[in-house]
Formats: sequence, C-alpha cells, structure tokens
Amino acid sequence: GLYEVSSAIDTLGKSIRFAGSTDKKGTAGTILDGMASSRIFQSFGSDSIEFESLVFQNARTFGSSDTSSGAGIYIYSGTTASFTNCEFRGNRASGAGSAIRAVYLNSCTLKDCRFVSNDSDEYCVYVSGTSSVTITGCMFKDNIASVGFGGTPGVRIISSSLLIEDTVF
Repeated sequence: GLYEVSSAIDTLGKSIRFAGSTDKKGTAGTILDGMASSRIFQSFGSDSIEFESLVFQNARTFGSSDTSSGAGIYIYSGTTASFTNCEFRGNRASGAGSAIRAVYLNSCTLKDCRFVSNDSDEYCVYVSGTSSVTITGCMFKDNIASVGFGGTPGVRIISSSLLIEDTVF
C-alpha cells in the first residue's frame, strides 16, 4: 500500500525493524511517500535499524546542516543499519544524501537496493564515521548531485572498511 508521511517517523532511540510487502516477483510493494514536504525516517542513537522491501519516495529536506541531509532516511549514531530490497526514488535533499545520510554507525549494509532519480547537493548515499559499509547487488540510476566534489551523484563513504559487489553505478 501507499502511506503518506507528513513528518519524519522517529524511532526515539529504539531498535526497530520495518518490513514491507512484496509482489510475486519480489518487488517492494509498501510505499512511504514524503509528499515533497518531509523527511520520511530518522533515528538518533538506536542499536539496530532494519528496513526490508520498502519504497521511500518523494521525501524532501530543507535548510542547512543536518536538517537538510538525508531526505529519505537520516540515521545518527547507533550500532547497525541495514537495507534489503528497498527502493529510493524521487527524493530531494538540499544537503547531503538525497536517499540516505548515516553518521557514526558500527556497520551499514545495503543489499539489493535501487536508487533512482534522487537529487541532492551532495551524493545520493552519504555514510561517514562508520566502521564497516557493505553495498551488494544495488543499482544507482539517474541520480543528480549539484555541488560538492564535482557534483558526484553516487555514494560517498568515509569508513574503515568498505565492500562493494555486484553494484551498478
């Protein structure tokens, strides 16, 4: 189903797992729509955040610094964040990370995710201060970044360990 999000869903520091539905082909069928007016999800200090089979679309952030980053999802401090079979499309951040902005995690995993037509000042996915980042089986297509390091529309990872496999940019 389609769920409109008028203000960011916040875990309030609790560990949580969000799992959506899939069709017969395994395509994510649960859509969270920011209606071009809101970040969809945020977390500050949670131990574990898991997302599976969800579509994050039309999220929007405004302003400067942290309020402008991570239109789809903004995660600050925690143990782990994982995204499996998720799609991020049509999200717009006036800062860094139109789809995902994650800071100070032990690990962040993106598996079988799609990033399509997202737009930000810097990067579609921006992860920093994180010990281990794994990106496997993902696809980045038609994303836009207007400033920062030549307007790189893909990912920026500042991590002590990075693994990227079977991913298309």
